Amino acid sequence: GDVGDPEVIYNNGKYYMFVELAIRQGSKLDIPGKTAKIANAARVMLLESKDLINWTRFTERGVITNIPIDPEYLWFHHPEAIYAPGDPDGKPWWLYVCVNFKDQHFGHIRMRSSTPYGFDASKYEPVYGFAQLGNQVGYIKNVRFSDGKAGYLYVRITFIINNEGRYIPSLIFSRDGLNWIW
Repeated sequence: GDVGDPEVIYNNGKYYMFVELAIRQGSKLDIPGKTAKIANAARVMLLESKDLINWTRFTERGVITNIPIDPEYLWFHHPEAIYAPGDPDGKPWWLYVCVNFKDQHFGHIRMRSSTPYGFDASKYEPVYGFAQLGNQVGYIKNVRFSDGKAGYLYVRITFIINNEGRYIPSLIFSRDGLNWIW
């Protein structure tokens, strides 16, 4: 297939690149004995580098693990990754993906992990307020909110379509990385 939507994170002296890897119908999946039964059963591939020139692919297993429904009909696409040091559970690696099952769109989910090497899909969290695909997520730390609490403000660049039908760059915001507002 093809590879697209790279997301690069620098952490602790190393670069981690998450990319969508297309797996065409009839091709082997990243789960032994399984093959894709839909046109595109894409997964997320991880590559590592110390210099941004030479990359090594993580091949031990798929980055998304413990898929709770039939993986042969599942499409994880348009990944967005972030290293979120403010994670309350010590899982600062966040991977957002859009999910299709049997070619039906189900929206975005977030999976969190303590490492970049494995995201447990059985513990996914639904994301509310995401729109569009293939955008970028970041954060601002030590933000003082109107309720007097301080914390991280997560920011995502995306776009909206205005009243004239034009695509306009836009930002959406979240205090927890799950519930986003325009």
